[in-house]
Amino acid sequence: MFKTVYSLAKACRPISHIEELIELQTENRVDLGIGLHSRPTVVKIVECIARKIKTEMFSSIIAQNLKICLIIDEASTVSCKPVLIVFVKVEDSENPPTIFVELVELKKQDAETICSTVLESLHKVEFTQNYLQKNLIAFCSDGASVMLGRKSGVSTRIAKEFPNIIIWHCLNHRLQLVLDDAIKEIKQNHLKIFIDKICSIFQQFNKNQIELDEISEELDIIIVKIGRVFGPSWAACSLRATIAVWRAYPVLHQYFHANAKYSGMAVCLENKYFLNDLALIDILEEISLFSTALQASSTVIIKAEKLVRRSMKAFELLAKEIIDLLDFIRKDF
Repeated sequence: MFKTVYSLAKACRPISHIEELIELQTENRVDLGIGLHSRPTVVKIVECIARKIKTEMFSSIIAQNLKICLIIDEASTVSCKPVLIVFVKVEDSENPPTIFVELVELKKQDAETICSTVLESLHKVEFTQNYLQKNLIAFCSDGASVMLGRKSGVSTRIAKEFPNIIIWHCLNHRLQLVLDDAIKEIKQNHLKIFIDKICSIFQQFNKNQIELDEISEELDIIIVKIGRVFGPSWAACSLRATIAVWRAYPVLHQYFHANAKYSGMAVCLENKYFLNDLALIDILEEISLFSTALQASSTVIIKAEKLVRRSMKAFELLAKEIIDLLDFIRKDF
């Protein structure tokens, strides 16, 4: 029964699938024991296996006296309750693994509560204060003031406990801030405005949603899954949304042009500035590749620096190609 439940959990399948597996094992005449085979029992078995694996994993880290980096991030549950996600990156090989420690619900979202919660989570997995003093070498989070505030942020409080620690601002979050600043400098982002209007038009009524699906199934999926782009997941979703609009451009233009109620949308599609924004797919592809590479668990600081330099060189080459193209057009006209 334990092996059956373990295979289910390892494959990240829903607990409800246990009934099918039990039926299969029974058909194969496998003796599953006399214990209860209900869902609560399955949940308890998963928790038991997880505790055992977690204990052995962290015991091995402590026994080998490995260096660790603390990574934390705030998030919200479906019920909008604030939670804290705690990870540790372990100096175990050429590709240091990132290990999930705990997901904790926060009573308050101030620096003192977060700091005490993080240390409590580390102590739960037997990382003693003495071990942390010797082996906790880095702290990484996003750039929120509660995290990296110089006077009373979480990083400042942790640095007081562990003076030799390195404080690091997440590179992927830095990239997001750069993109946000770049977008703010653009007085009118025509692509963003167009996508937002499509969301508001086609998400109001089921009839509109069906019409969008008839126009472009890909665009319909993008709008449903992503919604409005250029938010916190800018780099992750804007490329997919842009490609979907690019591919659906002819049918979108035909649909809006034929419908007098949406004549403004047709005018927007014919706007040369909108077409300029839409044509920057090469830049979006580079940003998306860069963002995905930074998120890889195998990415370390040295590799990240190489990725930054590669992206900078790619942007320089793209800029040179655009300048050469513009010069060529000016000569002809």
